[in-house]
Amino acid sequence: MLRSRSQHKVVLVWLQAGSGHRMSAVQSVSVWLMGLISGGMAVASVVVNDYFDLKIDATNAPDKPLPSGAITPDAALLLSSLIYCCCLIAACLMEPSRLRSIVAFSAAATLLYTPLFKRLTAIKNATVASVIALAPLAGALAAGAGDAGLLRLLPATLYAFSGVMFREILMDLNDAEGDKQAGVWTLPVMLGKPAALLCALTCLLLGSGAAMLRVFSSPGALGEWLPKISAVSDALGADGVQALAVGVHAVVLLVAVGHFVRLALLVWRSKFDKEMVDRAVGDSMKYVGWGILLLATLG
Repeated sequence: MLRSRSQHKVVLVWLQAGSGHRMSAVQSVSVWLMGLISGGMAVASVVVNDYFDLKIDATNAPDKPLPSGAITPDAALLLSSLIYCCCLIAACLMEPSRLRSIVAFSAAATLLYTPLFKRLTAIKNATVASVIALAPLAGALAAGAGDAGLLRLLPATLYAFSGVMFREILMDLNDAEGDKQAGVWTLPVMLGKPAALLCALTCLLLGSGAAMLRVFSSPGALGEWLPKISAVSDALGADGVQALAVGVHAVVLLVAVGHFVRLALLVWRSKFDKEMVDRAVGDSMKYVGWGILLLATLG
């Protein structure tokens, strides 16, 4: 299932960071329009995914609206089509062109996810992670962020991508039986659950490591704020202030990664118990959200 419904929750946070932490950005009509587009795209993607996943959900999640008969497939397809059209039309009214490109890519990726990308091992997970990681950048662009603003969000973007990849692979663990019957070759189906869990953790560590490298090259807005605090500046000096800024970012990343590692160990020790996997999936999104919030704010 495409899990992009989380993307609209972080757009407004990241647009503020990407615009240089200007609170006036939230007064822009384009900013709120981008929030609506992101939320609409998330809803449409979930509905169209459930439409294509009707047979799989009959095994994995029979209580969902479509397999249970609460909503007809035709009604679901019509609803998702209308929402997609509205989102794309609204995006045509927005600037810059990079913002329109992100919306178009997200629409295409979410629409083609189940009939095409879902059957491509690991590509399915990367598609979801890309859509969620790009949504906040779209919010920053809507707020008028330039290249400098987007670079500030790079550590948070990399962390978001890797964190969602971790969560997506974990979600595939509990879907392995139904996916195998449907011929969907996810990582747990192809490699087995232990190897898939290792892949999830590897993705997280690589993405977080790349985010850390970016932090070391540029401490972001925190490196600009701290020198303005005379007590801090006098006590540490210029080099000390920059080191402190980098250290704060590093601590945020290390704490977040530590929580993910703990979740992976819990899943492994439980021998991939379904309830434990579900719990880890839920907790992982909390750590993704808090990590994004802190890194974007510090950036």
